[in-house]
Amino acid sequence: MSRLRNYDSVTDMLLHDQQVTREMYDNQLDIIQEELAPHMRRYAKLKKRVLGLDKMTNADLKAPLDRDYKIETRYEEAAETVQKALEIMGPEYSKMIKTALSERWVDYADNVGKSTGAFCSRGHYLTPLLMNFRSIKAIPQQISFTR
Repeated sequence: MSRLRNYDSVTDMLLHDQQVTREMYDNQLDIIQEELAPHMRRYAKLKKRVLGLDKMTNADLKAPLDRDYKIETRYEEAAETVQKALEIMGPEYSKMIKTALSERWVDYADNVGKSTGAFCSRGHYLTPLLMNFRSIKAIPQQISFTR
């Protein structure tokens, strides 16, 4: 299909609708390989050793190192932490995060028929479809984060 539409590759065709250049895409991949991958490899080795595994799989990366370790925080505290952490993205992004938090893009209350999940994005130029916190404890606005 990409050849029929005169694209150099399938990647170029898929990036076109997202308004992302091949250079931007390649830059992201390079940063991930150069900056993130070494740390993730070290983390995977640590988990393999701590969990006593012979072979490490992707599912093992999700396993907690300490099952008893839990962080509990109120929604307002979590929202403030997210806003502060994302300030580095610039004022336009910070404004979007404030809008997301104030206009209920985040569904933190437990509701009948509420689906589980975290975030579903339709692309950088469209409003997200779903964001929610499912692990609510006794207090409706308290969120339990486990790592």
